[in-house]
Amino acid sequence: MERRNGTLFFSAGDLCIFAESPFASWMDRWYTEIAKGAPSTLMYAGEPYDSVAPDPQDAEMILLANKGVDHERAFLERLRDESKTVADLSGNRDVWVTVRAMESGADVIYQPYLESPPFFGYADFLIRRPGGGEPRYEVCDAKLARSIKPIFPLQLSLYSEMLAALQGEVPKHFHIALGSDETESFRTDAFLYLYRAVRRRFLEFQESFDPCSPPRPEDSAAYGRWAGTAERILERTDSLSLVANITRSQRKKLEQSGVFTMKELAESETETVRGVPAAIFERLREQAALQIASRARAQPEYRLIQDEPAASLLPPSDPGDVFFDIEGYPLADGGLEYLWGAVGLDISAPSESKSPTFFDWWAHDGKGEREAFRQFITWVVERRARHPQMRVYHYAPYETTAIKRLAAKYGTMEDEVDDLLREGVFVDLYRVVKRSLMVGTAAYSLKDVERLFREQRSGKVATGGASVVAYHDWIVSGEPADWQNSPLLKRIRDYNEEDCYSTWELVLWLRSHLKPCEAPAPEGVSSVEEKWAPNEKVLKRRERRQNLPDALMNMGGDEKGRAAAQLLGGLAGYHWREAKPVFWKKYDRLERSDAELADDPDCLGMLESAGEPRQEKKSLVYSYKFPPGQETKIEKGSRCFVNTNPPQSVTVHSLDTEKGLAELKLSAARDPLPALLSLIPDEYVSADIIEDSLHRTAQRWVDGASPGGALCDLLNASAPRLAGGRTFLYRPDEGMNGILNLARDLADSVLALQGPPGSGKTYTASRIIADLAASRKKIGVTANSHRAIINLMAAVVEAMDERGMSVRVVKAGAEDREPLVATG
Repeated sequence: MERRNGTLFFSAGDLCIFAESPFASWMDRWYTEIAKGAPSTLMYAGEPYDSVAPDPQDAEMILLANKGVDHERAFLERLRDESKTVADLSGNRDVWVTVRAMESGADVIYQPYLESPPFFGYADFLIRRPGGGEPRYEVCDAKLARSIKPIFPLQLSLYSEMLAALQGEVPKHFHIALGSDETESFRTDAFLYLYRAVRRRFLEFQESFDPCSPPRPEDSAAYGRWAGTAERILERTDSLSLVANITRSQRKKLEQSGVFTMKELAESETETVRGVPAAIFERLREQAALQIASRARAQPEYRLIQDEPAASLLPPSDPGDVFFDIEGYPLADGGLEYLWGAVGLDISAPSESKSPTFFDWWAHDGKGEREAFRQFITWVVERRARHPQMRVYHYAPYETTAIKRLAAKYGTMEDEVDDLLREGVFVDLYRVVKRSLMVGTAAYSLKDVERLFREQRSGKVATGGASVVAYHDWIVSGEPADWQNSPLLKRIRDYNEEDCYSTWELVLWLRSHLKPCEAPAPEGVSSVEEKWAPNEKVLKRRERRQNLPDALMNMGGDEKGRAAAQLLGGLAGYHWREAKPVFWKKYDRLERSDAELADDPDCLGMLESAGEPRQEKKSLVYSYKFPPGQETKIEKGSRCFVNTNPPQSVTVHSLDTEKGLAELKLSAARDPLPALLSLIPDEYVSADIIEDSLHRTAQRWVDGASPGGALCDLLNASAPRLAGGRTFLYRPDEGMNGILNLARDLADSVLALQGPPGSGKTYTASRIIADLAASRKKIGVTANSHRAIINLMAAVVEAMDERGMSVRVVKAGAEDREPLVATG
């Protein structure tokens, strides 16, 4: 922000900062106008805070900023390589220079200055829209991130509005060049209402700026470059936001009940707070008390939670156990998991000499990453063959998230990973700690928890962020790629090794403090394995997914036939790959506590029986009560899993979140529901029938019966075949009648309609369907979303109205699970 002739102007960055953090937005203005850009005293709630200034940029932030500039320049060079004419306006601060560059008709305008008071900014690029006439441009920004963040459309909407002031119309689209080398495009009008609402709130916020009344830090989701100042304020005000694991909604509910500080929470004598389950409230109260008692102590206070037997939290010790940690470099193209470290007994050594050993696998490019991933999973599988009860312990979900992503990315070790995940081989110690332990620290990271059993770490690489910087330093250093001859890689390896040993020490400490396991699982078979063991039908599908792609990829024949076979081979297993994240999420949720599920807005937690079930036809309806006001996306009619062992599938018969009442419907032939339970949404939509049909087609081809007719034309991308052997020829001058005639005359073939959004695909398809329906034909419609099907159905009804006819339209599988029937 800056003042010009007494008027305050705001950059696009100022708006984005406000959207994420009103506190940081206020601090920026205070620092600019009141402190005049120098450390100064800030008054907050009547208390002075001396030498207040923005946080200095750390090495990781500087690295990210530099990588962002590199990405932007690389995108510029790519545009130049495409023979685009570029007007480079770097350093320009005159909006008329931008206007003249637009009038010149350059394909790309780099670093254009845009202005529409009270806003100004520099877009990365203006891209000229194709077509003749007066040049029209759309905004494009280069972002290092690999996925769209909510703040990006806000910034691009502001640029688009400022651009509209120069060219007389709002551009239809804006574009974001991501760090994944993908450029995504969005309709501007899809975001304008949201942008204008944020813009209005921002200007109202600035209009009411009071240098003596900063907003509360805890009401912002982030603090930007003012994190240090926010932390000082929160500590001095004893803010509830410092309580470990407290959610924003829980804090607000506590404040509504009159509890505003950690001390007030720790000393509170109330039993309940509306919207916060009693068990969660008690845990927050004790957490606050532990943190207060742990202040200025090297080793924090802690309390063991023995509500559950240790066996349900921590598996028995096994000689094959592994303690695992990954180091990743997110700034590489597509990301890079470059170091896979693990501590475990060297099971190949003689029994008397077995001791914890550090194992490591390195990768410095995509090929190396695939091989390191493959080698690690193979190593785990081989250890498990010798020690069936072994587990892979890690802290927090980064490791399993990376493993799932790489299995999908490289299409290798997929079944092995599925087995390890399904059978509970990976044990997240963060979850174990949260369910078995309360520690007087403001966070529950491994670095915080390890203060219970080891001294504070030292060394040049002591955090995950520092390892990212150290790996970047290695990339530009020219040092060798093996850690034995690279001091930088050696430091990273030492850090990773220490993380692995710390994970191992944590397990030892937990086992020495938790209740002993009552009885180990039978040798060779764990309770988790029995719970998730695949049945015969699942194993048969798995075998087909494994064998059919290779068989089809290696088929002979002409080039066109081989390409079609390979295309079909790529589809074998597609539906399962798409469904995996749903199952992984289900397994993950089934391992969570009731309190954790109560905090998950997709679930419903901590239900308690409210009476005996009643009979309803062949089902039983169970009544439950739960803490009122719980946020959940589950609703009446939802299909859910109950977190029992094994999980049971139920239907939500009725639900009242305000009163905290639910009824669950279950077949009377099933095991009765427990008195205490939580609900997990059943998000899986089975594609088994489709997959089985695809597998049958593929198997027939492998057996020598290649597909024919429409399927053959689809796989070969052949031109449509018409009745009587006529040649397919579409004449645009014949309009819709020409398309309808071609659709009528198809001879067991395929007619493809292609085009960008808004080009008339839905309109044309609906008119074809209406024409065929008028000939009393039955038409099936399928798509990747319910919305696409419903939109087409509505267009079909409209098309039939044009003909003065009616047709029965049935939608099966809608979100409410009931068929949708309409008559045009």
